[in-house]
Amino acid sequence: MAPAKRDFYTMKEACGLIGVSRFTLLRWFSEGKVEEVPRSRRNNYRQFRPEDIERIRAYAQAVDLPAREHRKQGKLFEG
Repeated sequence: MAPAKRDFYTMKEACGLIGVSRFTLLRWFSEGKVEEVPRSRRNNYRQFRPEDIERIRAYAQAVDLPAREHRKQGKLFEG
């Protein structure tokens, strides 16, 4: 599903469209797994263009992401 046509998206919006957490996306940037996106001159926030979202989404689909069930891994005892 392609994002609606807008000039830029926020980090939160981009993560929702890509389907990954903010922390995952920041880690991919820092590890060089995906190319950084432009930043605003005014506030230095990342500005995700529609083509950036598509490029990162393609990478996310190619990577074997862990299942969402890992959120329960801190649970010591199963009921």
